[in-house]
Amino acid sequence: MNYFTAQLWADINSPRAKAAMEEWDLNLERYRQQLNSILPKLSARARSFFRSVSLHDGTLTRMEVGDRIDNVEGTWERGNINRRETGVRLRALSADGNATFRLE
Repeated sequence: MNYFTAQLWADINSPRAKAAMEEWDLNLERYRQQLNSILPKLSARARSFFRSVSLHDGTLTRMEVGDRIDNVEGTWERGNINRRETGVRLRALSADGNATFRLE
């Protein structure tokens, strides 16, 4: 995490909590600025998701990365061996456990 580090979290729970909270607030603004710079590059559906859903303290329950994640048997037609499409698929559970998200 660029903005909310383990050290910052430790500092919030220490004698320097006041300074750490000020740093947290500053980092939160920096995070929001970065997110706003990224959102226009995403699809409308992705923008909507990241504006309305927070996976903060969620759990990554599954991660798939590969050339054929939609073709797990690995079947291929002659001549198509180099036409693989690398994909990434994540499944995440919300912090409260009430929602599961599939991100591709």
